[in-house]
Amino acid sequence: MDRRWNWYWIVPLILAPILFAITQNAIYLWVGFGAGVLLLWLFRHLALPPHLHNAVKLYRRGQLEAALAAATQAINKSPDRWETYHTRSLINFGLSDLAGAEKDARQAVSLKPTVSTGHIALGQALYWQARYEEAQAAYKEAIRHQAREGLNHFYLIMTQYRLGQFEDVAITAPFALKLGINNPSFMLLAYYYLLDSLERLNRPDEAAAALEQLKQHEMGLEPFQDDLASVSGFPALPALRQDVRAIASRLATA
Repeated sequence: MDRRWNWYWIVPLILAPILFAITQNAIYLWVGFGAGVLLLWLFRHLALPPHLHNAVKLYRRGQLEAALAAATQAINKSPDRWETYHTRSLINFGLSDLAGAEKDARQAVSLKPTVSTGHIALGQALYWQARYEEAQAAYKEAIRHQAREGLNHFYLIMTQYRLGQFEDVAITAPFALKLGINNPSFMLLAYYYLLDSLERLNRPDEAAAALEQLKQHEMGLEPFQDDLASVSGFPALPALRQDVRAIASRLATA
C-alpha cells in the first residue's frame, strides 16, 4: 500500500475504542472499526444515496430500527453499492439478526471483495452462528487484504481454538498480540487460548509464560463477563461463556 494512505486506518482505529468506551461491550468492538472504515469510504465517495448517510447517522446514534429502514431505502436506490449492504449488515448484527447480517455481508463482499472489513462482518455473522469453518475462511480473506491488523488475526484465533487447531493458535496468537489487539478482554481471551493450546501441545515453558501474561491482563475478565451476560440467543455463546469461566478459574488458582 502507498504510504501516503497510512492515515486511512487512523479513524477506524480511534473509533473502535471510542465505541467500546461508550457501550462498554467488547463484543461489538469490531463494529466500531467497521463503522470507521465505512465512514472513511463515505467521505471518499461523496455521491452516495442520501438514505445511506442517514442510515449511518442513525446507526451511530443507536437508533437501529430507523437505521435499518434507511439502509434498506439506500439499497433499493443504489443496489450496486457495497457500502449500503455493509451498513445494513452491521445494523442487522446490532439487532441480533445473524442471518440478515450474513446475507448482507455476503452481498457487500461480492461487490467489493478487497475490503477486509466486509470479510470480518461476514466472519462475525458466521462465528456467532457457530459456523466456525466458514467464519475462519472469511477471516483468512480479511487477513489476505489487511494482514497488519491485529484484530483480524484475533478473530482467526477464535475459530482456530474452537476447531481444535492448537498448533495454529500457538503461531497466530503471538503474532496477533504483537500487532496489537487494544482491548483488555480480547487480549485476555487470546492469552487464554494460547495458554491452553500450549498446554495441550505439551510445551510447559511457553505455557508458563502465557499464564503470567494471562494474570497481567486480569482486568479484562469482569467486563468480558458483563458483556456475555448482556447477550443472548447466539449459538456460539455457550462455548464462549465456558471459556470465560475457565479463565476465571485459572486466575483464581494462579
